[in-house]
Amino acid sequence: MSPAWPLAAYPNGIVSYLENLRPALAKLGVNSGVVAGLVARDFKSKDVVDVNQHFHRSVWERLSDRLRGDAQGVGTIRAGRAIARSVLALDRDRRIDLIETEEGFGLAEHIPEFIDRPMVVRLHGPWFLNGPAMGAVQDAAFERRDRDEGAAIARADAITAPSQNVLDQTREHFGLPLIGAEVIPNPGPVVPDQRRWTRSGSTSNLVLFVGRFDRHKGGDLALDSFAKVARVQSSAQMIFAGPEDEGLLDDEGRRWSVSEYIAEKIPEESIRSRIRYLGRQTAAEIDQLRRQAAVTIVTSRYENFPMTILEAVAYGSPLVAAAVGGIPEIVAHGENGLLAEGGNAEAIAQGVLELFEAPERAEALGWFAAKDAADRFSPDSVAKQTAHFYERVPGLDVEKG
Repeated sequence: MSPAWPLAAYPNGIVSYLENLRPALAKLGVNSGVVAGLVARDFKSKDVVDVNQHFHRSVWERLSDRLRGDAQGVGTIRAGRAIARSVLALDRDRRIDLIETEEGFGLAEHIPEFIDRPMVVRLHGPWFLNGPAMGAVQDAAFERRDRDEGAAIARADAITAPSQNVLDQTREHFGLPLIGAEVIPNPGPVVPDQRRWTRSGSTSNLVLFVGRFDRHKGGDLALDSFAKVARVQSSAQMIFAGPEDEGLLDDEGRRWSVSEYIAEKIPEESIRSRIRYLGRQTAAEIDQLRRQAAVTIVTSRYENFPMTILEAVAYGSPLVAAAVGGIPEIVAHGENGLLAEGGNAEAIAQGVLELFEAPERAEALGWFAAKDAADRFSPDSVAKQTAHFYERVPGLDVEKG
């Protein structure tokens, strides 16, 4: 199950995870199909089913849903039913042995009501962690979604998590033992040597941020940290690549656009003029930016096992990242990047200045980052871990041969 498809149309961590993993699984003889919440209009594949095509209901289903009288509950039941029908559509051409889905909105609680297959729930980002990072109001709707996700996790036949951090916090938050749950990292991209970051190919004192301008990704912290860098280093420049969508919600409830934030929070025109906001970029454009920047920063308020970090280390980009969530499970401070206190723009700025002042060290960190990423996070390595886990899922009935 994926929120959307393909990655070229919908840049998203779960979509990236699946696009990197599926070909590597296929090399091991584990074939897969995708059930997607959104499918690009011009995309066609017999292995991808649009959930929206399966939301039809019979007369009995409409009556049953009406009798439940709970609009939000009925919505998740209808979605679970549509997902199950989508899986069955894939099942017409080949036997579907296993379903893997995220915990989001608790939809996985209802999938087993309509299809009898083992179900793996992968903890891509429970709402009790991502919601506060986004600044979501913790009201009745928040609590309802949190309860639904807990119920979905409890109902799963097996659990995987990209990071130990998210697995431990999920166990504690819901009071679930999750026996047999396993940490399997997200796979990163495969980056050939000729496309990796090099010191000679980068621009001195250029800072790169790739991510949405919102509270979750810390778009405000990225701009604040650059302003601090720029006040010390007069030649520093910044590229901010990523959409602003609904903008950034601050602690007072104000929603900022990128242009408003830069204009009001950075008073010096000499610094504002050194910030280039590019908006959403294609994968090829991000590829070029990662090789161009002297330092990449990640300022998220929470992350599970973020693709933006996996991409940065795979490219060998010198990196300063917030030590939140599962990021320290990817970045070892002083070995393949620098870690800074989460939510602290000053700490990020100090890390950037440290690498600006020691380009040889930055180069060494990037070199080891690329080597480490190829060893630990290659799709082939992650696919082997995933396939071995699937074989142990309770209720799986696959002929051995």
